[in-house]
This record gives sequence, C-alpha cells and structure tokens, in this order.
Amino acid sequence: MKEQTQVYHYMNPSKNTPHFKPLLNGKHLCVVQFRVLKIKTAPNTFEYIITNLPFSFDINDIKTCYRLRWGIETSFRYLKHVNGLLYLHSKKPDFLKQEIYGNLILYNFGIFLANEAALEKQKQQLEIEQQHQSQNKYHYQVDFSSALRIARKYFWRDSRTEKDIIHLMIKYVHAVKEELRQFSRPLRGIGAVHFAFR
Repeated sequence: MKEQTQVYHYMNPSKNTPHFKPLLNGKHLCVVQFRVLKIKTAPNTFEYIITNLPFSFDINDIKTCYRLRWGIETSFRYLKHVNGLLYLHSKKPDFLKQEIYGNLILYNFGIFLANEAALEKQKQQLEIEQQHQSQNKYHYQVDFSSALRIARKYFWRDSRTEKDIIHLMIKYVHAVKEELRQFSRPLRGIGAVHFAFR
C-alpha cells in the first residue's frame, strides 16, 4: 500500500472515519469494483458515467436510469444549498443522522408548500393566456429556492396560514430559459464545519 499510494488510500477506522468502522469489519482493505461507461453526447464531446450496476444493464438502460435520476439530483441540490445540508456540523454517526433527518423533514415540508404554490402559479398563467394578456418574453415559474426559505421561516416562527405563505411564494418567480450551462463544475471535497467556526 505504501509503495502504490496512487492505487490505494488508507482509511484509519479509529481516528479519521469512525463511521466507516462497521463497513470495514476490522479489515484495512476494502475491494470496490466499478464500471466506467463512455457516452457520446455531441459530435466532439463525451460523458463518463461510473456505475456498479451489473453487466446485464446495457448503455441504453444506464441512460434511462440516469435520466430518471436527474430529478433526485435536483432535489439533492436544493437540500444541500438551500436547506443548509451542504456542511455537516458533527462527526458522530448519531448526530449526523439526526441532522440529516431534521433537514429532510424540513425539506419535505417546504417542497410540499412550494409545489402547491407552483400549481397556483400555473392556474394564474392559464387565466392570463386565456385572456390574451401575456406580453412576457419568457415563461415564469416559482423559484423553489425562495419558496424553501419562506417555508423554513414559516415553520420556525410565523403565524400566518398556509394560503398566505403560498401567495407569498408566488411573488418570487424566475424566467425559464433553455440555455445550458457554459462553465465547468468545480469538484472538491468538503469536510465538517462546526457551529463555532462558521
């Protein structure tokens, strides 16, 4: 292992990663196998997907799974960046579970209200289009980031009703544009950030 540091990475189960200890079962080596798929997305661009699915899944099956999973990835983005789960504030497994479950409950509550606000916004847009009063260049939808923040404030200390909160969410909208991302995604590891150092 010491001679091949590019191949092996040593995880000390007693110091840095105590929550990995049950997975290692007292062993210091864990064998993990993955399959790398290269998918052509444009004439000169390729996308690589790493999976541990068996070989019975061909490339078309992997594409279908990836497309179905995209909604889950969007939910994870809202859960991490909007709902505050980007940084974990503890290292003990029980406290980590407590923090994750608390964020999931708050996220589900916020998404429920945000979906109700999105349906209400669609009804309003249909009424405007039927009356031929729409002069907007883009189609507008409820901003889920703002809606989740509003729901979190309501959950903590607000005394208004759900309908008032939904009407407040409808005020925060953004234009739906078809352009794709033009910059690369930065990838880096993130550790725990304690409350005292934020």
